[in-house]
Amino acid sequence: MEQTKKYQKNWMLRAAAVLLCMVLISTWMLSGLMARYASGGSGNDSARTAAFVFHLQDGEETRYIDLSGITRPGDSKSYTFIVSNADADIVSEVAESYHIEIQMNGSLPLIATVKKQADNNSLIELSMPVQGTTVEKPIIQNAKGGTFEAARNQEDTYILTVTWPEGQNDVKYANGSGVAEVILTVTAEQAD
Repeated sequence: MEQTKKYQKNWMLRAAAVLLCMVLISTWMLSGLMARYASGGSGNDSARTAAFVFHLQDGEETRYIDLSGITRPGDSKSYTFIVSNADADIVSEVAESYHIEIQMNGSLPLIATVKKQADNNSLIELSMPVQGTTVEKPIIQNAKGGTFEAARNQEDTYILTVTWPEGQNDVKYANGSGVAEVILTVTAEQAD
């Protein structure tokens, strides 16, 4: 019987030792795990967007060009416009590309061309002549346009010329019965 009591004591002592080891190991594991999740940190950052500036120098988004001086074959009218990537002291911080579109509406046989003024004051033709001859369907021609570098103040000068060709003298245009509309659109977008 004494051996049974001794065996029971040893068994209980062993069970208690194993249980104590398990509690200590569990505590050690939980304390390490908690330390990982309890750690903190801080930091900050800031960002801003780049300025995008696109400007037509006459100050108006839409400007009507008076074509009333074109009344007969051979007449011509020119309009100078400047495209820039700066407005007053603000220069665009991103590269830009733009294109020019000419739309002709009306029944007069007018021809519109856009020419870019080069550095040496020569003119570079950008578009094929656009000739309007119908009221129902406008004729649209896209011209090349140009690009501006980022953060560098640049401007391009263009001349839009509207001409009534000398040979287009049909009777149907007499007495002011013809109509004409020329729409010039300059569109810019950020270049990649």
